[in-house]
Amino acid sequence: MLIAKAYPNPFNNDLTVNITTVRKSDITIELIDILGRLVYRKKAFDTEGIVTVPVSTQYLPIGTYFLKVSDGQTALQQKVIKN
Repeated sequence: MLIAKAYPNPFNNDLTVNITTVRKSDITIELIDILGRLVYRKKAFDTEGIVTVPVSTQYLPIGTYFLKVSDGQTALQQKVIKN
């Protein structure tokens, strides 16, 4: 089971992702812009339980993005907006 929640949404320069997983796995966090381009990727290795991952987005322009969180078996996606 994989659960991910990003906040605040909308955000300014920093986005926080809370991830909950019940089995040890490598987690990939990606931000994809509205044109489908990968603009951010971060990996967390051997993750289990509840993990908080900060995502620095200060270099990204204002707009709509899709946050994708994956553990190799499950992929979750959430729309996030940068102000």
